[in-house]
Amino acid sequence: MRLKPHRVPILFGISLFVFMVSAPAVSACSCMPERPPCEGFGEAKAVFIGKVTGAKEQREHRDEHGKVFKYDVGEIYFNVEESFFGMPATRAVIHSGTGGGDCGYWFRRGERYLVYAYGESLNSLGTNICTRTRPLADAGEDLAFLRNLPRKGMGVRIFGSVVALLKDPKSSDWRTSKPLEGVTVQIEGTRRTFEAVTNPDGKYEITGLPAGKYKIEALVPDHYRRNEYWVRNVKINDLGCAEASFAAQNDSRITGTVFKPDGKPFPRANVELIPVDVEFVRRMHGDETWANEKGLYELEEIPPGRYLLGINISSSPSNDQPYPPTFYPGVEERARATVIEIGLGQKLTDLDIHLPGEVAKHTVRGFVLWPDGSVATGVDIHLEDISYPGWCVNGCSVKTDNTGRFELSGFFGYNYRVVSTADKPSRDGKPQPVYGTSDSFLLNGDLENAKVVLTNSGRPGDKDKKRDGP
Repeated sequence: MRLKPHRVPILFGISLFVFMVSAPAVSACSCMPERPPCEGFGEAKAVFIGKVTGAKEQREHRDEHGKVFKYDVGEIYFNVEESFFGMPATRAVIHSGTGGGDCGYWFRRGERYLVYAYGESLNSLGTNICTRTRPLADAGEDLAFLRNLPRKGMGVRIFGSVVALLKDPKSSDWRTSKPLEGVTVQIEGTRRTFEAVTNPDGKYEITGLPAGKYKIEALVPDHYRRNEYWVRNVKINDLGCAEASFAAQNDSRITGTVFKPDGKPFPRANVELIPVDVEFVRRMHGDETWANEKGLYELEEIPPGRYLLGINISSSPSNDQPYPPTFYPGVEERARATVIEIGLGQKLTDLDIHLPGEVAKHTVRGFVLWPDGSVATGVDIHLEDISYPGWCVNGCSVKTDNTGRFELSGFFGYNYRVVSTADKPSRDGKPQPVYGTSDSFLLNGDLENAKVVLTNSGRPGDKDKKRDGP
């Protein structure tokens, strides 16, 4: 991936650490995990230490204490104090973004920086927060690498790992990285092709390659699927490095059709696949997909293992899917469900799911109060199945009306509670999150006058998060 603020090609790679300490937060910008200095060096057009002398534009940012800072953005001017690669001049012009989520790096005038610059030529260089560009005071790791480079002509290093994302039978993890030993990694240069083989840890490395362009591919067995990112193209400067790691997934598939009780296809059904060894099913313990308009569904890249397939098997009924938990081929009891086994490269077809009758829907009405007894208007309100804490039955978008009342819908035979969240005004002007819940109840008909009082500080589940740790 290449980012192009001001139409200058920029590469990603730095962690959010530099993002936070060097410039104000830039919304809608995310970066890949931090890469080693040799990789930033290997891809850069120039690397140098420079002092910011000015810019065409400036931006102001107010920190959390109210102090205002000015930053140079856009086209930034540097006095070059030390060049490690590619910068023969004593002055440099570097382009970066100006804000609005463009990943631009904002510089402080008069400060010294280690700059990793990218571009097609020295006349069109750019950088951003996703590179290893940073204040010189924070560049200790980079300087240790840059000031101890071997002599020119020692070549480049390409390294990485090859793993399979498979189900671990001893864990409830849906996908676990397992090293693939003995996989050949093909590294194709402009004049010659090289090969490396992964060790028991799934890692490979090859050194002393000529600087230049390479196409890298891991030659995994055919029962693994290769996606559009499987072939990597890199260009590496002398003395630099490039990491190319690969995560293979099982080239498996499950297909079928979801049918309503009348035998007609159920369009846009949400189909779930859950590992059979998960004792208590929670949302997202497995995989899911949505059927098309004809009720046809497809699940792909499934780790080898044993699974349960169905509708609403990790959630309660909803307006979109008003059916009880239904396991393939069409049973409500988990003990009667057909266990599906899938291996490497296996394709299973015509696994049709036949739904039983709809669950009766009922209405829950009530009101929300503040602790002083006044009505809480315009606050968030939702129904929660107590078996699935944190999930809103039929969405979380309902609010109380101007009398503090609400109307929600649930389904016969399920245990619910009503949950309301709000922001309570405080003396310092900062809203304080609060919430309240009703008593739990079994819905066996329409329910009137359910009462919720906003007496708890924070959000639902905060206490559990503190108990469970980060």
